[in-house]
Amino acid sequence: TKVVEFVGLYAPIWKAKSNHEEILKLMHYLQQTIVVVPLAASKSFRNICITCGDRLKDTNNNTSSLSSILQQTFDATFHTNNEEAMKLVAEGGIRLVMQLAEPQIEPASILLLRNLMEKSRQSLSI
Repeated sequence: TKVVEFVGLYAPIWKAKSNHEEILKLMHYLQQTIVVVPLAASKSFRNICITCGDRLKDTNNNTSSLSSILQQTFDATFHTNNEEAMKLVAEGGIRLVMQLAEPQIEPASILLLRNLMEKSRQSLSI
Protein backbone atom coordinates (compact mmCIF):
# COMPACT_ATOMS: atom_id res chain seq x y z
CA THR A 1 0.00 0.00 0.00
CA LYS A 2 2.82 2.42 0.84
CA VAL A 3 4.43 2.12 -2.59
CA VAL A 4 1.07 2.69 -4.28
CA GLU A 5 0.45 5.76 -2.12
CA PHE A 6 3.99 6.99 -2.84
CA VAL A 7 3.32 6.90 -6.59
CA GLY A 8 0.32 9.19 -6.23
CA LEU A 9 1.82 11.54 -3.66
CA TYR A 10 4.84 12.16 -5.86
CA ALA A 11 2.79 12.98 -8.97
CA PRO A 12 4.33 16.50 -9.22
CA ILE A 13 7.80 14.93 -9.31
CA TRP A 14 6.78 12.43 -12.00
CA LYS A 15 5.37 15.33 -14.03
CA ALA A 16 8.60 17.30 -13.76
CA LYS A 17 11.02 14.43 -14.33
CA SER A 18 9.20 11.86 -16.51
CA ASN A 19 8.29 11.58 -20.16
CA HIS A 20 4.92 10.32 -21.39
CA GLU A 21 6.10 6.69 -21.68
CA GLU A 22 7.21 6.65 -18.04
CA ILE A 23 3.91 8.16 -16.92
CA LEU A 24 2.03 5.50 -18.91
CA LYS A 25 4.10 2.86 -17.07
CA LEU A 26 3.11 4.39 -13.72
CA MET A 27 -0.54 4.34 -14.78
CA HIS A 28 -0.21 0.72 -15.87
CA TYR A 29 1.37 -0.20 -12.52
CA LEU A 30 -1.52 1.44 -10.66
CA GLN A 31 -4.03 -0.32 -12.89
CA GLN A 32 -2.50 -3.65 -11.88
CA THR A 33 -2.62 -2.82 -8.16
CA ILE A 34 -6.27 -1.69 -8.10
CA VAL A 35 -7.51 -5.24 -7.51
CA VAL A 36 -5.24 -5.56 -4.44
CA VAL A 37 -5.56 -2.12 -2.84
CA PRO A 38 -8.45 -0.42 -4.67
CA LEU A 39 -8.76 2.78 -2.69
CA ALA A 40 -5.04 3.60 -2.45
CA ALA A 41 -4.43 2.71 -6.12
CA SER A 42 -7.44 4.67 -7.37
CA LYS A 43 -6.39 7.76 -5.38
CA SER A 44 -2.90 7.53 -6.85
CA PHE A 45 -4.31 6.91 -10.34
CA ARG A 46 -6.49 10.02 -10.01
CA ASN A 47 -3.50 12.09 -8.84
CA ILE A 48 -1.35 10.92 -11.75
CA CYS A 49 -4.14 11.62 -14.26
CA ILE A 50 -4.80 15.12 -12.94
CA THR A 51 -1.21 16.16 -12.33
CA CYS A 52 0.52 14.50 -15.28
CA GLY A 53 -2.23 14.62 -17.90
CA ASP A 54 -0.69 17.50 -19.78
CA ARG A 55 2.52 15.42 -20.20
CA LEU A 56 0.43 12.93 -22.20
CA LYS A 57 -0.80 15.44 -24.76
CA ASP A 58 2.22 15.08 -26.97
CA THR A 59 0.81 14.59 -30.48
CA ASN A 60 3.38 11.84 -31.10
CA ASN A 61 2.04 9.95 -28.08
CA ASN A 62 0.27 6.73 -28.90
CA THR A 63 -3.36 7.47 -28.01
CA SER A 64 -4.26 3.78 -28.20
CA SER A 65 -1.85 3.00 -25.32
CA LEU A 66 -3.48 5.64 -23.16
CA SER A 67 -6.97 4.51 -24.13
CA SER A 68 -6.04 0.92 -23.39
CA ILE A 69 -4.72 1.80 -19.92
CA LEU A 70 -7.85 3.84 -19.17
CA GLN A 71 -10.13 1.02 -20.28
CA GLN A 72 -8.22 -1.65 -18.36
CA THR A 73 -8.18 0.53 -15.25
CA PHE A 74 -11.93 1.11 -15.44
CA ASP A 75 -12.52 -2.61 -15.90
CA ALA A 76 -10.29 -3.53 -12.96
CA THR A 77 -11.92 -0.91 -10.74
CA PHE A 78 -15.45 -2.02 -11.53
CA HIS A 79 -14.53 -5.56 -10.54
CA THR A 80 -13.55 -4.36 -7.06
CA ASN A 81 -17.13 -3.20 -6.31
CA ASN A 82 -15.57 -0.28 -4.43
CA GLU A 83 -17.73 2.75 -5.25
CA GLU A 84 -15.21 5.29 -4.00
CA ALA A 85 -12.46 3.73 -6.13
CA MET A 86 -14.78 3.82 -9.16
CA LYS A 87 -15.50 7.52 -8.63
CA LEU A 88 -11.81 8.38 -8.22
CA VAL A 89 -10.77 6.51 -11.38
CA ALA A 90 -13.65 7.99 -13.39
CA GLU A 91 -12.80 11.52 -12.23
CA GLY A 92 -9.12 11.07 -12.99
CA GLY A 93 -9.84 9.63 -16.42
CA ILE A 94 -12.25 12.41 -17.36
CA ARG A 95 -9.92 15.13 -16.14
CA LEU A 96 -7.02 13.53 -18.01
CA VAL A 97 -8.99 13.36 -21.27
CA MET A 98 -9.85 17.05 -20.98
CA GLN A 99 -6.13 17.90 -20.84
CA LEU A 100 -5.26 16.08 -24.06
CA ALA A 101 -4.37 17.79 -27.31
CA GLU A 102 -7.33 18.47 -29.58
CA PRO A 103 -6.88 15.49 -31.96
CA GLN A 104 -6.70 13.10 -28.99
CA ILE A 105 -9.75 14.34 -27.09
CA GLU A 106 -12.49 12.93 -29.28
CA PRO A 107 -11.36 9.28 -29.52
CA ALA A 108 -10.33 9.14 -25.86
CA SER A 109 -13.55 10.74 -24.62
CA ILE A 110 -15.73 8.48 -26.76
CA LEU A 111 -13.95 5.41 -25.40
CA LEU A 112 -14.18 6.72 -21.85
CA LEU A 113 -17.90 7.47 -22.07
CA ARG A 114 -18.69 4.19 -23.83
CA ASN A 115 -16.88 2.25 -21.12
CA LEU A 116 -18.58 4.17 -18.29
CA MET A 117 -22.02 3.68 -19.85
CA GLU A 118 -21.43 -0.04 -20.37
CA LYS A 119 -20.30 -0.52 -16.78
CA SER A 120 -23.23 1.53 -15.49
CA ARG A 121 -25.68 -0.66 -17.42
CA GLN A 122 -24.02 -3.79 -16.07
CA SER A 123 -24.27 -2.56 -12.50
CA LEU A 124 -27.97 -1.74 -12.96
CA SER A 125 -28.73 -5.22 -14.28
CA ILE A 126 -27.21 -6.99 -11.28
